Amino acid sequence: MENNTQDPAVEIAAAVEQNRIVRLSDVIRLTGRSRASIYRDVAEGRMPRQIPIGPRAVGWRFRDIAAHLVKLGENT
Repeated sequence: MENNTQDPAVEIAAAVEQNRIVRLSDVIRLTGRSRASIYRDVAEGRMPRQIPIGPRAVGWRFRDIAAHLVKLGENT
């Protein structure tokens, strides 16, 4: 019988990765979209909204961007 349990450290690392906040430069790199396209898509509801991370700073949840990219892939 095979043991399918994963190392707890790997599980924790995966959870941390999914919950991290990415900035605009990361979203540009991950999506291949321009700054203007990203903000237009957010305004039109085609992309996840940013979350405030400081008084004058916003970011996106990595898991939201990843889910968005998966959804785009399913629609092609």
